[in-house]
Amino acid sequence: MNNDKQQTTNNKQPITNNKQLIPSTQLPLYGKRILVTAPRSYASRFSQQVINLGGLPILMPTIETCYLEDSSELDTALKRIAEFDWIAFTSRNGIEAFWQRLQVLAIPISALKNCQLCAIGKDSERWSALGVRVDLVPGESSPQGIITELSKIADIQHQTVLVPVPEVIGVPEPDIVPNFVAGLQQLGMEVTPVPTYTTRC
Repeated sequence: MNNDKQQTTNNKQPITNNKQLIPSTQLPLYGKRILVTAPRSYASRFSQQVINLGGLPILMPTIETCYLEDSSELDTALKRIAEFDWIAFTSRNGIEAFWQRLQVLAIPISALKNCQLCAIGKDSERWSALGVRVDLVPGESSPQGIITELSKIADIQHQTVLVPVPEVIGVPEPDIVPNFVAGLQQLGMEVTPVPTYTTRC
């Protein structure tokens, strides 16, 4: 019987990992320094990807994001949050600033229960971590992806949507958010853009 056990043990194949380790010198960005100009809130994920490919990220943000100096318009919208059918977030910065202001105003998460939330890609995971369900995460991780998915809803016309947007100071405003707002309006939605955080150089 001992021989049988010995034979069984010897017949076992070693456990192997199918994922091969690549020497750092063979990684595509080995020896390269990559200047990362994105805001710090975005730079960490991108920098990790650079490191995974063998590069050395150097953080040098050319713009910064911060909380609003005057949040009165946002506060007004949050105090009537139950009036909106949808809240559409186009960035993680918007989610973080929105959540921070809810806490300052002592507005409970339950106030969002009548709203349907949209968020893009991994940004939606932030709401999930807070215990809030995200109702729409488009397959295309972009504001246009949100518009595409909303356009498939038969009764989307005249539904109300709150759009947290950046207050842009000192730099040209990209057309992404204005185009997003215009796209929602073209669907027939009643759109309320509200400054939620500041982007500045």
